[in-house]
Amino acid sequence: MEFQIDFGDPLLRSLLLPFLAALAGCGIVRLLAGEWRGMVHGGLGIGLGFLAFILLRYGFVGWPVEDAIHMLGLVVIGAMLAGAILDEMEPPESAVTFIHVALPFGLVFWLGNEIEGEKLTTSVAIIYGALTIGGFWVLQRLEQDRDEGLAPHLGAALGLGALALAAMVRDNSLDEPAAAMAAAILAFGLINWPRQRLPWGAGTGFIAGLGFVAVATLMIFSDPALKIPVALSFLAFIASPAAQKYFPTKPAFEPFVQILFGLVAVMLSGLAAYLI
Repeated sequence: MEFQIDFGDPLLRSLLLPFLAALAGCGIVRLLAGEWRGMVHGGLGIGLGFLAFILLRYGFVGWPVEDAIHMLGLVVIGAMLAGAILDEMEPPESAVTFIHVALPFGLVFWLGNEIEGEKLTTSVAIIYGALTIGGFWVLQRLEQDRDEGLAPHLGAALGLGALALAAMVRDNSLDEPAAAMAAAILAFGLINWPRQRLPWGAGTGFIAGLGFVAVATLMIFSDPALKIPVALSFLAFIASPAAQKYFPTKPAFEPFVQILFGLVAVMLSGLAAYLI
C-alpha cells in the first residue's frame, strides 16, 4: 500500500505541519545557537514553524504585502527579531513595560491603516485603543506567567484557538493561520512537558502575544461583527492560570485541567460567532 502525504489537506497544513515544523525549529535553534543562547532563544522555533506553514501554504513573504496572511508572516518575523534583541539586552522592568505598550500600538495602527486606509473615525480609534490595551495586557500576562509551567503556552494557544474557531464559523480566511500559530505554540508546550527544557523568553512571548493581537486586529477589521468573539478569546489567557490556582492538582495533570478550563473560552467565542 502506497502512503502519500497530501499537503493540501486543511487539517494537515494548518495543524500538523506547523506543529512538526516548530518542534524541528526549536531543536535546530537549540543546537545551533550554543549552550546559553540555544536555551534562551530556543522558543523562536515557534516562529519558524509558523513561517514554514505560511511559505508552503501561501508562498514567500515579500514586501510590500497586500494581504492579511502575509502581514501575519511579517509580524512573526518582526516579533522574533524584537524578542531576540530583548532577550540579549535584558532591559529593566520599566523599559519592558514601555515596549509592551509601544509594540501593540504600532502593530494595531499599522494593520488597521493597511486595511482601513486613512479613514480614522471615532469607532476605528476606539478599536485601536481597545486592541492596544488588550495587546499590552496579553504581553504582560505572558511575561508574568513565564515561570508558571505550561500556563503561558496553553493560554496563548487557546486564545488563538478561540480566534480560529470564530473565524471558521464566520468563514473567515484567517482560520487556518490562527490554528497554525496555536499548533506551533502547542509544540513548544510539548517540549516543556512534563518538565521545562526551554524557557519562555521574550521572543516566545512576542511571537505568541503579538501574533494573537495581529490575528484579532485583522479579524475585526475584515469582519466587524467579530468584535464580541475576539473579546471573548482574551478569556483564554485568564483560564489557564485560573485553573492552576483554583483547581490545583498533580503537575503532570495540570495541563489537562488548564485545557478544559480554556476550552470554555474557545467554545464561547465560537458560539458568539455563530449567533451574530
